[in-house]
Amino acid sequence: MSDSMVTQSGERVTPLACDEKQIHIEDIAHALSQLCRANGHTKYFYSVGQHCINCALEAKARGFGKQLQLTALLHDASEAYMADLIRPVKQQMPKYCETEDQLLAVILKKYGLDPELPASIKMIDDAMLAAEFKDLVGPELIEYQAELITEPDLKEKTCSEIKQTYLKLFQELTQ
Repeated sequence: MSDSMVTQSGERVTPLACDEKQIHIEDIAHALSQLCRANGHTKYFYSVGQHCINCALEAKARGFGKQLQLTALLHDASEAYMADLIRPVKQQMPKYCETEDQLLAVILKKYGLDPELPASIKMIDDAMLAAEFKDLVGPELIEYQAELITEPDLKEKTCSEIKQTYLKLFQELTQ
């Protein structure tokens, strides 16, 4: 049994003991563009990548600097290597959450960001989740109500479109 995986770029990654050298933004953008939110229970395909782009744009609208916008874009980057679990399941898996947090810290550190996810980004994530579920799943599922400044782009897009948009936004935020 192997302790590693191979990404679309051919990189061998050990998610449980990841090194910054194993992380590539192209792999993150590729995988997140192909992972569906809500475990696939949306009206149509809506990716984790599109969610992250919307979170970064919300951070920009709130006047956050480029580093926090980049943090918002990368806040689910660990899911490129560990998959996405729905919150009710994830909350019952403390070891998974701990491992996910450790991997995210490695990713954020690689890109010069604080390895601890700020409360402001968690708030945007929750507000975006509520907006997504209202339009894409069903409003009765989410109790959290928060205001967004932006109107998130929830239109159906191809994986390729999301990957390119994600990479373009990453480039803008790191220049």
